[in-house]
Amino acid sequence: MKKALLGLLVSFIAIHTYAGTEMNYAIADSAKAKKTKEAKPKKDDKKTDAKPATQTTQTSSSSSSASTNNSKYQLPFKTWALTVNGSFTNPYTDLKYRRFLGVSQPKNEFQWGVGLSAVHMLDGAFGIMATFNAGALQGVADSNMDDRLTWNAMRAAGVNPGGDFFKANFYEGSFNLYWDISNTIFGINRLIRGQNSGKGYKPRWVSIYAYGGLGYNSTTTHVYKLNTGQLDTTKLNGYQVFHDGGVNSLVVPVGFGVKFKLSKTIDLGIENSYHFTFTDLLDGFEYAHINNKKRDDFYSMTGVTLTIKLGTRKRDKEHIEWRNPIEGVYARLDRLDKRVDNLYKDTDGDGVSDVFDKDNNTPEGVKVYGDGTSVDSDNDGVPDYKDVEPFSDPGAKVDENGKSIDSDGDGVPDSRDLEPNTPKGNYVDNQGRSLDNRFATKDDLKNLSNGHGGFFFPSIYFEYNQANIDSQYEPELQSIAKTLRENQGLVIKVIGYCDQRGTIPYNDDLGMRRAKKVIDYMVRVYGFPAASFEAVSVGNRTTEKAEHWINRRVDFAAKK
Repeated sequence: MKKALLGLLVSFIAIHTYAGTEMNYAIADSAKAKKTKEAKPKKDDKKTDAKPATQTTQTSSSSSSASTNNSKYQLPFKTWALTVNGSFTNPYTDLKYRRFLGVSQPKNEFQWGVGLSAVHMLDGAFGIMATFNAGALQGVADSNMDDRLTWNAMRAAGVNPGGDFFKANFYEGSFNLYWDISNTIFGINRLIRGQNSGKGYKPRWVSIYAYGGLGYNSTTTHVYKLNTGQLDTTKLNGYQVFHDGGVNSLVVPVGFGVKFKLSKTIDLGIENSYHFTFTDLLDGFEYAHINNKKRDDFYSMTGVTLTIKLGTRKRDKEHIEWRNPIEGVYARLDRLDKRVDNLYKDTDGDGVSDVFDKDNNTPEGVKVYGDGTSVDSDNDGVPDYKDVEPFSDPGAKVDENGKSIDSDGDGVPDSRDLEPNTPKGNYVDNQGRSLDNRFATKDDLKNLSNGHGGFFFPSIYFEYNQANIDSQYEPELQSIAKTLRENQGLVIKVIGYCDQRGTIPYNDDLGMRRAKKVIDYMVRVYGFPAASFEAVSVGNRTTEKAEHWINRRVDFAAKK
């Protein structure tokens, strides 16, 4: 029996080493977790086009981050507990009726016992326990014993024919390994179900535990005759049959109990323990039994416990024994899963994770920057997919469609208009200045140096690798149409340009397609004869400057 008990202690230590430590910084479950205040978003004076959904995502993200950070610095749980118990004792000795629970007649084999123990939990499952017990033991043997064979053998060994009984007082101190079974075996499935259902893990109010260890027992024993009550001093073969006085021995206590949580400070429980000594003199009678094998005595203590859970103000109000150590792991895994899910989640499918996406409502197919906001090539505040003029002049004021504002309606945006208050109907040059004769005459145009000079035709701009005319350039084309109507017989050269990218042959063709597209438009919409225009392509052989958009255009010049 003692070898089995020592093996059990070694198993406890092995389990503790394998299980690892969750320590008292384990994270409480969602049902009991402390409420954390969400960080208030900082005020930002800058105007943005962020949508409500974007703001919600950012707030949620910051709140989740704040919650995670707070949980790392949560107060540690209580780890100390002080327990008192009141028990009845039952001896398992030679001088005892061979019944499991003993008898109350002719002598009461149920005596009193008290105990005091202190437990320091190393984590939610295992702890170190120091225990002190004291109490009384009493057992009786007479002809009414269940086993007549044993009784006859005991009489032959010197027990009084009328029966004997012993009385003993004991004191015991021990150190034990404490094991909270509920936190290592039970409740894990309930924890998983709670996590999967989203309802969280409901805190336990019942806890099952066990302990075992090694201690020292000091017992004072006296044996009396049952019929007279006098001390039995019988001698057999010259030797005293019964030991009278003190007996000291090592003891292996093994206990099992159930606790009920009354509050965060107090537990009430029921406990049963067996105390295995290394002596057969606990009852004062050393007996070799029928098989000539000596059996060491032991006793049990069964009673009620009252536990007070201790901790300073710097500790959480909850005791760590009431927190499953796996619970903290699951809580961390849940947070990790959510953070990974958020990292991969892309609500608007723009290729930018919601964690970093400042605009979660980007339309499908729209090009975005690394922060998820739509590309705005000219930085006018209107994303390219909404911008009818994606290459507005730097700093130009634009309307909600991204078109440069033209306050006086002269066809020249305010950003380039040197005469911002041109009277309505006046013809202007490309800088918005009124022309003297409202429009260029045929003679004026013929006298211009290289078809240019003081009067300038407007330009039409194109998207990359495109020849389609954007509707925003209708005013420019209309002004050219007016000039042609007022100058019958005038021939205008339509010159196509391309940016520097691509080969020369390809860009010569693209420039020609742009020029012809404009001519086709003028013929179809305004009814001019095709002979009024001459298509010319410069391609990418002549560039104005490094910006690509400036070179993707069609210019107009009066043919001499």
